Amino acid sequence: MDTRYTHTDYYLPELYNKLLKNISVNCKYINGTWSLHQKLEYLNFIKRGLPLPPIVINKTDDDRYELIDGCNRINIICDFMLGGLENYMNAASKTALEGTLMHVYIIYGTVPDADFKILRRSFHGLFAGFVGAPPTSPPTPPTPPTPPTPPTPSLPPLSDIKIITEKKIIIHQKTKIPKKLIHEALKTGVWNRYIGAEKGSAPCTVCKQTQITQREFDTGHVIAEINGGTTHIDNLRPICRKCNLSMGAQNMEVFRKKYFS
Repeated sequence: MDTRYTHTDYYLPELYNKLLKNISVNCKYINGTWSLHQKLEYLNFIKRGLPLPPIVINKTDDDRYELIDGCNRINIICDFMLGGLENYMNAASKTALEGTLMHVYIIYGTVPDADFKILRRSFHGLFAGFVGAPPTSPPTPPTPPTPPTPPTPSLPPLSDIKIITEKKIIIHQKTKIPKKLIHEALKTGVWNRYIGAEKGSAPCTVCKQTQITQREFDTGHVIAEINGGTTHIDNLRPICRKCNLSMGAQNMEVFRKKYFS
């Protein structure tokens, strides 16, 4: 089986908005459901930057996304992004998670259902440093009258996996800059400067569509922290929650021109 794939790093909000919102999950490959304790432990591992297996997704020929491995992990990330675990973590933990990178393998081309099991085994072998290879000699024939044992499919050798190089976010976790909390006094100053203290509400300064208020708005970075931006008032703007999550590691003007120009 000739498989092409790319390896890309995504921030959690970017991963959810670009891939996970519309992904198709094949229920045959769900190994039980994790408890609340397991879910919170997994999010804690992500926040601490511990080594974790990547999520493996198949992009089909008709541009659909199907899960190959990582069902429970995807469900937990979606639950977190939709606010289902909000009552179990503080604001600092939530901010740290939103600034964490996740590793994703995207396999290209429609994968027949019969090949899913082999693909999963192959990628598990790849992550563990195991190279599967066909047997070097034929199996010993069974002694009559024992019926012959049906052959088991061998893993495709890793040399058959062709890596396609494409543009991706090249950011290493060791050099990741944790996001800083924006204090209420600074948020008030941002609103007063760019909206006006006398105004109780206004359109988001990025999308110009969502209404924000003095009580409910996010402070977005003009230059992202990961790109050297600071939390000074000159580098902050009052924006809506949706734009703030969707920007990820992009600078504000790049994001605005890409989606709202």
